[in-house]
Amino acid sequence: MRYSKKKAALVTGPIGWSDYAACLGTGLGQENGGFCDAESALPFGVSLSQRIDCWKSRVRLQDITDGTSNTVTYGEKFVTDFPNDPSIFNGGSGHGYGRYLSELLVPVPSDATLSEYPGKEISFGGPHEGVCMFSYADGHVEAISLTVDGSVLCALSTIAGGEVISTGR
Repeated sequence: MRYSKKKAALVTGPIGWSDYAACLGTGLGQENGGFCDAESALPFGVSLSQRIDCWKSRVRLQDITDGTSNTVTYGEKFVTDFPNDPSIFNGGSGHGYGRYLSELLVPVPSDATLSEYPGKEISFGGPHEGVCMFSYADGHVEAISLTVDGSVLCALSTIAGGEVISTGR
């Protein structure tokens, strides 16, 4: 089940429906986050060593060189009424279980429309006013402002990008 603010009711769906998603990296085609797609494929030439969680992952905590407190693993998922966003495990669609963080794919407000945010089906977002909740590789949870600089989001979404993250996220 999930809560649909638009419908103001609990909505049932397929097994695995969730308001949370794994961080896949900075954007489509980049695949530089810690998670691979539901089929355990390695798209765009990405090596197994770049993944935190997949069927054949070889990533260890010490491989997260950006630091576990600076690496987003999961976040609130903007749940749409879009038919291709049914569940977190749906046999192969990365959009179901994962989202991207970048300068272009910032977390979106929960009442956003597709015309306002054309990438919202692959973006994070949640019901909290002005923020989106994320968990990190070290286990802590943090609210990130919807107005945070996109470069900070990019840095938080990779495991070994070497970016320096400024304070004030």
